[in-house]
Amino acid sequence: LSSTITLNTTKEMACKDFDDFVRKLRFVTDRKNGGLPGEEAHLIMLPGSRKRILASMKEVQNRNPRKSAVLCLFYPIKGVPHFCLTQRNSYDGVHSGEVCFPGGSCDEEDLNLEATALRETFEEVGIARQHIEIMTNITDVYIPPSNFLVTPFIG
Repeated sequence: LSSTITLNTTKEMACKDFDDFVRKLRFVTDRKNGGLPGEEAHLIMLPGSRKRILASMKEVQNRNPRKSAVLCLFYPIKGVPHFCLTQRNSYDGVHSGEVCFPGGSCDEEDLNLEATALRETFEEVGIARQHIEIMTNITDVYIPPSNFLVTPFIG
C-alpha cells in the first residue's frame, strides 16, 4: 500500500474556513469566470526538453497516450483545507516512489475518466465515491516517460 500525505493549504489561500475555500475554488475553476490558465501555464512550466515534444496537444494525441485520471481531493480538518497525496510504491519503473494524487489508468469498466478518478481514489485511500463531490476537471497533463494523458479532477 502507498502512504498518504496531507498538506495544509491555508498559507497558499487566505480563507476564513473550508466553506470559504470551496467558494473560492468554485469561482477560479468556473470557465464562465475565465477558468484556470491550463495549457498555456503547462507550457510555461515545462522543462526545455519537453517543450519540443509537447508543442501542441495534436502532437500528444499522435503518440496515442494511455488515458488516466487523478483526483485532487480537498477536505477540512478543523475547518482548515487540506488535500490528499499518496506516495507510489517502490518498483522497477519510471514513477517508483513518486508523490502523486490518487489516480491511475482508465479500466474498461470505467464509464468515463471521472469514474476512473473516483475508483482509483477508493482503491488507493479508501474514500468511497458517494463521499466525494467532483467540482470540475482541469486541463489534461501529458506524462512523456510513461505515455499517459492524465485528466485531473478537483473534488
